[in-house]
Amino acid sequence: MIPTRKPPSGPPQSAGVLAKYAQAYARASGFSEGPVRTWISYMVTAGVLERAAGDGSPQWASITVDIARAESGESEIEWLEAIPLTEAFGVKGPTALPCLPLRLHIAQKLHGMTLPPRPGKRNERFRDLIDLLLMETLVTDYAGLREACEAVFRTRRTHSWPPALDLPAHWVEPVTRLAQELNLPIADAYSGMARAQAFLDRIVHT
Repeated sequence: MIPTRKPPSGPPQSAGVLAKYAQAYARASGFSEGPVRTWISYMVTAGVLERAAGDGSPQWASITVDIARAESGESEIEWLEAIPLTEAFGVKGPTALPCLPLRLHIAQKLHGMTLPPRPGKRNERFRDLIDLLLMETLVTDYAGLREACEAVFRTRRTHSWPPALDLPAHWVEPVTRLAQELNLPIADAYSGMARAQAFLDRIVHT
C-alpha cells in the first residue's frame, strides 16, 4: 500500500532524487530505507528481464539473483502484482511479475535452511528462515504445500523429509536483526525458529 502523500510528478532526474523518494517512502511506510531500495532494484531488474533488453546502465543498488537448474513443477508460474513504482517513485516498471508458485518457494526455503553443510563449511541460509516467516501467513493450501515439499526433498536427495529444524549459533544475531528491521512478530531468532517449527508441523500433519 502506498502511503498517502503527493506522488512524484515524473521520473526522477538522478539517483539522488530517487534516493529522496525512497527515503520519504521509507519514513511514511515505516520500513528501513535499505529494503525499499532493494524493492525498487528488483522491480526495475524484473522489468528489464521481461523486455529482454537493457542499455547497460549500472544498477542503482546491488541485488542478489540465484540462477539454478529448473526442477519438476517449476515451469508453472504465478503472476503477482508488482510494487507500483510509478506512483511511489516516478520510475516506470512492470505491473505484474511471473513468480515461482508459493508452495514451491516455501519448499525450497525449507530445504535450503536445513541443508547439511559440507565438511568445514557452515549453512549460511539464515535469510530462508526470515522468508519462511514472511510467507507463512500466505498459505491456504497445506496439502499442496506438503506435496511440493515432499517432491523437492525427494528430487534433491540431500536429506530426508521432514527435516530437523535447528538454530545455528551464527544465525542468532542476523535473524534477530532482520526480524526487527522487518517488524516481524517475533522477539528474536529463537522465537522465530519456534514459529517455523510450528509451521513445519502444520505442513507435515495436514
